[in-house]
Amino acid sequence: MDSRILCSFYRCTIESILTGCITAWYSSCTALNRKALQREVKAAQHITRTELPSMEDLYTQQCRKKATKIIKDPSHPATNCSACCRLADGSAAFEPEPPGSGKLHPAGHKTFKL
Repeated sequence: MDSRILCSFYRCTIESILTGCITAWYSSCTALNRKALQREVKAAQHITRTELPSMEDLYTQQCRKKATKIIKDPSHPATNCSACCRLADGSAAFEPEPPGSGKLHPAGHKTFKL
């Protein structure tokens, strides 16, 4: 079967199932659980013969999407909350990009959890 079809199937079904509510459950996974999930991704890479994003990359991507949606939603309670996007040391987890871009990026190279 064509690798594009297999990759499309993986991205639309398997990856969709694996990443469902990933922002709620992935951070509480043990290292053993994360290894097992990554083995599934590697198996899919072998079957599809394509490079696929790691579970860690998918988790980070979903967290950023969720944070961006929250920040852009004026009706969300955390939109104007200065403490909600702060790291443990009190510094900002996100900094705005140039005015008008409407985008945020992680501050520095710090690890953060949402």
